[in-house]
Amino acid sequence: MSAECEQGVADGDAVPYLFLLDEANLSSIEHYWSPFLRACDSFRGGSFELSLGGNHSFKVPSYLRFIATVNFDHTTEELSPRFLDRSWVVTLDPQALDLDDLGDPLAPFNYKDASVYSYQALQAAFGPRSNALLSVELEAKLKEVVELCARHRYPVSPRSQKMMLSYACTAASVMDCSSAQTQYAPVDYAIAQKVLPVLSGTEERLGALLEELSLVSNLPLTKARVDHMLEAGEDSGYYQYFA
Repeated sequence: MSAECEQGVADGDAVPYLFLLDEANLSSIEHYWSPFLRACDSFRGGSFELSLGGNHSFKVPSYLRFIATVNFDHTTEELSPRFLDRSWVVTLDPQALDLDDLGDPLAPFNYKDASVYSYQALQAAFGPRSNALLSVELEAKLKEVVELCARHRYPVSPRSQKMMLSYACTAASVMDCSSAQTQYAPVDYAIAQKVLPVLSGTEERLGALLEELSLVSNLPLTKARVDHMLEAGEDSGYYQYFA
C-alpha cells in the first residue's frame, strides 16, 4: 500500500484496503490508534502523509478503511466519545446456531471466482454525492431526533450530523423505503449507529431522553435499541448503549 502511494496509483485503479482490528478495545483505542484518529477528517481529500514521530511517516491513501470488532466485559476498555464521534457502530445481534451444522467444516472460499471492485467503483455506488438532496420527510425526521437530543442536553456533534446526512442521502437511493416500516430506514440506521452509541448516563440524566426517543414514530431499529438500553439499565439506574 505504501508502495502504491509512492508510485501515485490513482484511486480509480486501486483496490480498497480494509484493516481489521480484532477485539480492538482490549487496550485503549484512543491511545494506540491516535495517529489515525487524528487523520479521520483528512482522508476524503485524497492521500496524505501521517507523521508517526521522529523521522517516521506513513502515506495514507484515500482508499484505506479500518474495521474494528469490540466486546464489552471486565477485560475491555470503554470507547471514548471522541472515537465514537468518528466511527459508525454496527451491532451484530446474537444468532441461533443449528447444532447439527457445527461439526461440518467450512467450505473453502474460491478467490479466483470473486469479483474485485476498485475504490472508484465503490465510491460511485455508495459514496457521497455532491448533488444528492435528502427528501423533506427524511430531513425532518433527522432534525426531530437531533433537536430532541439537544433539548435534553445531549447535543449531536456537527461532525456526526454531517456524517448522518451524507449517509442518509446515499442510503435513500439504495434502500427500499416503500413501506410504512421502512420509509425512514436511512435515518433510522443513521441514528442507531451514530447517535445512540454515544449516550450513557443515570436515569435522572438520560432516562427522559430515552423514553422520548422510544416514542419517535417509524424508527423501528432505533426503538429496539433504545428499549434494550432502558431494560438493561432498569435495575442499576444507569443507561448505556453497550450493555
